[in-house]
Amino acid sequence: MVSEVPHTEKPAVKTAEATTPAAAPQQPTATAAPTPTPADRLTQLMQQLVVKCTMLVIKVATCRCEKREACPIYRIAKEIAEIIDEINELRPR
Repeated sequence: MVSEVPHTEKPAVKTAEATTPAAAPQQPTATAAPTPTPADRLTQLMQQLVVKCTMLVIKVATCRCEKREACPIYRIAKEIAEIIDEINELRPR
């Protein structure tokens, strides 16, 4: 004998446009994060810049091109590396 499984699906809600399943209860939404101050935004942008520059410097530093010393991109990346190194030395640990 086969027993019947009780029907657990939510009842349909009829609207003027279409029939849809009943909506789940809504949970309270989180409050929006406060808008960062200009100083916070500047710090965030500087951190992003340092990360991107570091990625560039690593790629350029591992370059095996024979003409890298004459390459303007290589020279600029080398200067960026020196600046990042100094910033890292000045940061509190």
